[in-house]
Amino acid sequence: MCKVQKHVERKLKLDLSKEFIISLFNSGPVNIKVNANSRKNEIVLYDEQKKMLVVNIDEKAENNEANREIVKFFLKEYDLNVKIVFGKKSSKKKLTSKRI
Repeated sequence: MCKVQKHVERKLKLDLSKEFIISLFNSGPVNIKVNANSRKNEIVLYDEQKKMLVVNIDEKAENNEANREIVKFFLKEYDLNVKIVFGKKSSKKKLTSKRI
């Protein structure tokens, strides 16, 4: 990854407020790309071209562990009860949610 790309990712990360994430889910299903087995759980960036969130998850992508961690992460950090509606065995997923 080049220095410019890292700078852009850091800049985009700062713009990902809780309100922005909640508004994304309120507007309909949300596409995400999951990077499993990462250092920590976090939303890295929002790709406007692909209309996709990139999410790091610290669990392995085995035995549904990463999927369960995604649900826990959005519940804990954003008070969103998410459900994976597409991509349970893929790194690209589609989520729907209800606000708690």
